[in-house]
Amino acid sequence: MENVRNRVNVVQCHEENKAKKLIAQPTFQYVGIINENLVMIQQLRGRIHQNKPIHTGYTVLELSKVHMYRFHYDIMLAKYST
Repeated sequence: MENVRNRVNVVQCHEENKAKKLIAQPTFQYVGIINENLVMIQQLRGRIHQNKPIHTGYTVLELSKVHMYRFHYDIMLAKYST
């Protein structure tokens, strides 16, 4: 499952004033210099939209394991042990 919290924004900037503004923001994470006129600024997301049902998927996975274990131990092993 995809973790939406790990996504980042990357901005390429060639203006010095705009780069300084982006670096001063609290979401700033990393700056990489591409060449003398272009920099890459990596920022964390300001808002995170949780649209992936992570807990629901985990619960379905665990319930399917329980169902498979019950089938194996209660039906299959009981059938072959007699």
